[in-house]
Amino acid sequence: MKFYKNEYNEGFVLPDSTLENMDKFIEISESDFNKLVELSNPPPPTDEELKYIKLNQFEKEVQNHLDTTAKSKGYESILSACTYAGYTNPFQTEGQAFTEWRGNVWAYCYTQIDIFTGTVEEFIATLPKFED
Repeated sequence: MKFYKNEYNEGFVLPDSTLENMDKFIEISESDFNKLVELSNPPPPTDEELKYIKLNQFEKEVQNHLDTTAKSKGYESILSACTYAGYTNPFQTEGQAFTEWRGNVWAYCYTQIDIFTGTVEEFIATLPKFED
């Protein structure tokens, strides 16, 4: 038995007689093979990594919720809707409502996300609602 890796960095332990296409395999040491196996089976994420993964996922979905709500009112995104708040125009009142709502949503998120135990969909359902 010898240790090999292929062009995709996948490790194999094969008897010499089974290798018909040697050009696709590189012989490696047992130590290097064990490193490949270790890399392909990483340890489970730490609590800190899980917290970061959850925060990242929730932030993306909250941002998507904000953008989707703004789009339902004809804006390109929440950012686009908020730009109308700062000056006199026919959309100023709605722009101010979006700006206030966006601030309330993010304030809620950062106080609740660490203690929330449900799914991201359940979290989205608990967010402050947009009222125009």
